[in-house]
Amino acid sequence: RGWLAERLVSSLGKLAPHKLILISGIGGTGKSYFFDRLQDAKTCTKLGGNWAQLNGLMLARHCCMYKHSDSLNAKKFLNSLIGQLLSAIKDSGRTFFISDDDDDEDDEDKTPVDKLLYDHLTNPEHADTSAIVGEVLLPAFKAIGSAEALGGKCVVLVDSLDEARTVRNNVIVPVLIELIQKSPD
Repeated sequence: RGWLAERLVSSLGKLAPHKLILISGIGGTGKSYFFDRLQDAKTCTKLGGNWAQLNGLMLARHCCMYKHSDSLNAKKFLNSLIGQLLSAIKDSGRTFFISDDDDDEDDEDKTPVDKLLYDHLTNPEHADTSAIVGEVLLPAFKAIGSAEALGGKCVVLVDSLDEARTVRNNVIVPVLIELIQKSPD
């Protein structure tokens, strides 16, 4: 599957402004195996090259499974993304702040992004997924500014998205689309 890793690296370089790469294939072609392997830092480091590069770009991951309703819940998907973003911020060793465009005050008066994310996970103010995207994730992404600020981490890997279609009221796909469309480049 090295050829797929090579094509994915190449496609990521050409991605902007589209923000989305869809890997599809019939059941049993190895998509989930490929995604599982991408998440294994030890294996990717050993394989080197494109594998190591892709693993280093991994910001978050999610797997949809129709047998596990939690994996198809859009709010839980967003909370998982928030938790993984919080971890990436911690790993970066940096502090980012939410600020108004007109606000030139000291950082002391601004909300740290990690606090916003942590507070949402421990005491959520927003139940609606659009509010979580608009009031939590988008301000966090805007404050972070770029993937380089997180050591290049920018890939959100969603496996088995087709399984989300098994749910009568498919909510992960529209939330993912909203997040992609509204996220800063």
